Amino acid sequence: MSIFCELCIYRINKKLPSTLPFNERKELFISSPEWNGKTRMQNNHLKESELTAENIQFEIDLAGKLAGFELQKKFYTPKIVKSVNEGYCELVLDKGNVKYSRD
Repeated sequence: MSIFCELCIYRINKKLPSTLPFNERKELFISSPEWNGKTRMQNNHLKESELTAENIQFEIDLAGKLAGFELQKKFYTPKIVKSVNEGYCELVLDKGNVKYSRD
């Protein structure tokens, strides 16, 4: 797992400690940006009514992990675009035998 995922899981668990009562924890979780994250919404996830005291920790960790993917994308996408646009690397699309050479 990436450092970004670890960071986001840590952050959400700090915001939603397991010492809180279930109903309070559920309300905070549902109102969090991690619950409504773009990556989470594009993947299979539980609905608000399906959250229970038994599965909420798993869903919190999963939402943190998916938030980590979003955070990672914010860092890497501009880096990749810059490297291709400024000629640091070359993007080769080919269906066959690709040979790389250094200039």
